[in-house]
Amino acid sequence: MKDKIYNATKYIILFVAIAQLALSQVHIQLITKVFAPYVGFYLFLFVIFGLVTGFNTTSSLAGSKVILFIAGCVLACVMGGLYLNILFKDIATGNYLSLEDAKMSIIFMFITLGVYSLGGLIMVFTRPPVVSE
Repeated sequence: MKDKIYNATKYIILFVAIAQLALSQVHIQLITKVFAPYVGFYLFLFVIFGLVTGFNTTSSLAGSKVILFIAGCVLACVMGGLYLNILFKDIATGNYLSLEDAKMSIIFMFITLGVYSLGGLIMVFTRPPVVSE
């Protein structure tokens, strides 16, 4: 049962990482309305760390690879959180951006952050034991 959960989580994380890259157009259209020069940088890092995390799921999580996988999950979540923080601050000012404008981007970000954080924990705790050669 642990193997099925591990494999399902692995494919969900990989799918979400690639989908986030494919759907980044939603975020890019939104950040053109945000008056913060570094919001694009955080979005870029979020997508890159998400892809690294997604591709790390394809290798076996053993030894130092577990640390790299956890670091990728944490960094992706931190960058996503910084991106959302900038969006919410800009929505609060109400000058150029409304919640209705940012709704799809915020929904995608919360779903992706949930998958990275919960999926990362599930993968670490259900990983198969390391077989020594």
